[in-house]
Amino acid sequence: FRGRGKTTQLDRRLRELTANRNIAVIQNEFAPTGGDGTELNRNNDGFHLVEINNGSVFCVCQLGTFHKTMEKLLDEVQPEMIFLEASGLADPISIIDLLFEAGLDDRLALGRVISLVDAPNFFRGLSGLQRFRHQLMVADTVLINKLDIFDGDLEAIHAEIRRLNPYADILTTSYADVDWNALASSPTDHPAARAHQGAESGGRPGLPVCVLRTHDPADPAGLERFLRDLQP
Repeated sequence: FRGRGKTTQLDRRLRELTANRNIAVIQNEFAPTGGDGTELNRNNDGFHLVEINNGSVFCVCQLGTFHKTMEKLLDEVQPEMIFLEASGLADPISIIDLLFEAGLDDRLALGRVISLVDAPNFFRGLSGLQRFRHQLMVADTVLINKLDIFDGDLEAIHAEIRRLNPYADILTTSYADVDWNALASSPTDHPAARAHQGAESGGRPGLPVCVLRTHDPADPAGLERFLRDLQP
């Protein structure tokens, strides 16, 4: 979900790799607009950014848009690597079907499915939406992040991840700081994701999305009060 460290992790990858590789990034959000692309562009250059908003790329409602976007990206940019940063609300249970049965299989190879875990909020997240569990169930690598502010039972988190996904590599980190070679060196045939091949991704979750736009400066204290009122 939000704040696990997905964009921080992607930012680290771009800092390491864009100097020597032609890289594209696809960012996906449920809301009509997203701010992560702005952050990445502010911190990095030399990569091609595509945003797909208004729904998860794994949902049937976005399949046509995703296929056209990928084909155009491959034709015009010809990237060596593509990073897809899915929405924190995405249900990626069908990721194998999305890439291997959609006419893209002769042009793309799935490298690695990475899921980030917010250690302090792990069990709270699992008790919520099924898609959070699906994000772990298809991963090749699970990064347990935010250990710098976590004082709970790390073994309990490991055990629950193992229960959901016996195939994944599990790494621990703070500030999403993990060596690229630890993510990319060993090949994978995606046994976790393939175990769920044929499963259908959930559609839009039953959570309301509201985007407020203003050109006026926001008062930090007022914004804080507004968010506290919404929090329950």
